[in-house]
Amino acid sequence: LAVMGSMTWLDFSDNHIGDEGAIALAPALKFMGSMTALDFSRNNIGDAGAIALAPSLAVMGSMNTLCLNANNIGDDGASAICALLPHMEALNHLEIDQPNNHYSSAVASQIRSSFLGKELFV
Repeated sequence: LAVMGSMTWLDFSDNHIGDEGAIALAPALKFMGSMTALDFSRNNIGDAGAIALAPSLAVMGSMNTLCLNANNIGDDGASAICALLPHMEALNHLEIDQPNNHYSSAVASQIRSSFLGKELFV
């Protein structure tokens, strides 16, 4: 992946990569600054995977669509994603649904507050 820096869309959905896969992919994603859409839906990614992905996502300045539906993300992982949202200015579509992800209503409120005026599926 690291040599594919000009790739703009990547769909990992339904691959069941889990935390281990997300942790393994995260370093390579840092080199994909032109990415506009990334789909990690239905992969059983938990907190450890989301936390590992967050720094890589933060450097994707062109990202406008991020899908993390139907994983296993809890409060810690969702909070890591939430913390980067203000820095992802191009991001206008986020899917990080409940109840498939298991973060609390308090974290859901934080996500909503960080993503005002944009398309959000929580």
